[in-house]
Amino acid sequence: SPAEIIYIQAIHNNCLVYSTIQRSPFIICISLQEVINRIPEACFCRVHKSFIVSLEHIKKMNKEKTRLLYQDNKTVPIGRFYLQPFLEKLVILDSIYVVQPQILLFGSPWRCSA
Repeated sequence: SPAEIIYIQAIHNNCLVYSTIQRSPFIICISLQEVINRIPEACFCRVHKSFIVSLEHIKKMNKEKTRLLYQDNKTVPIGRFYLQPFLEKLVILDSIYVVQPQILLFGSPWRCSA
């Protein structure tokens, strides 16, 4: 289910899916663009040419806004091109869920129901 996905990493024309239910990622034989077309837009955001992240599972963003921290200290890079749309999505979520803006850098106070 989408709620179990932590993040997805493109590897050539396939993707590795990191989830809450498996310790190791599993491979899916579709492109990152195809994944983007299939997942709920409200719950995920592309943050790098090779990464889509679940907004629900973010633990922290570093102060330089170049990496996201997930469970077990796994990190995902944030590409410069993708940073602004990502931050805008957080602001939209912030307004929908009435979250304190300073929390966005330190945790994920919203939940995805899709």
